Amino acid sequence: MEEHPVEDRRFGALLLGVAPDAVEVRGAQVPTTRIERTGPLDERRDSSRPPIGTRDPAGLVLTADGVPLDLEPGRGRLARGSYRVRVRRDDEAWMLTPSDPYSSRFVRGRRYRGDNELASLTRSPDGTVALAWSETVGRGRFVARAPEPEPLEASLAYALAAAFDTGAELAVVRLVSEGADLLLPG
Repeated sequence: MEEHPVEDRRFGALLLGVAPDAVEVRGAQVPTTRIERTGPLDERRDSSRPPIGTRDPAGLVLTADGVPLDLEPGRGRLARGSYRVRVRRDDEAWMLTPSDPYSSRFVRGRRYRGDNELASLTRSPDGTVALAWSETVGRGRFVARAPEPEPLEASLAYALAAAFDTGAELAVVRLVSEGADLLLPG
């Protein structure tokens, strides 16, 4: 497992471990969170395959300090929203969802409302993850202080971004790009 040290502004020194079939986040102030591929590698096109190797929830296990959590990755098709990844534990939920072609937002709850954003994340090709905790959130004219993240939320945010990547192009951009590839000789 390749390890990347991370200095988180709120939770201190973390270690992000990345392998083709697993991602693990450890730190003194966060629970150890692990996403592991237990099923086969997804053989779809490389551009749609996440770093963990599949979006099939039956082939993935997510644990925090050894306790299983429900992991619900989207299918990762044309729509930007299909790249979202949800996590549930009892009556709590979190979601990593693309916000532009390169970054994703991590939110508390099952959907993005504007007032529940915790952080913005970007994953580099080498597997490192940059996280910026949200200071303020807004919905329309309403602007307020962002929710305070919990240690589990920090660990989940880093693990999800490393395992599933961040960002997604809009469907129309992807369609035009793929159509041009088909029409133009390579």
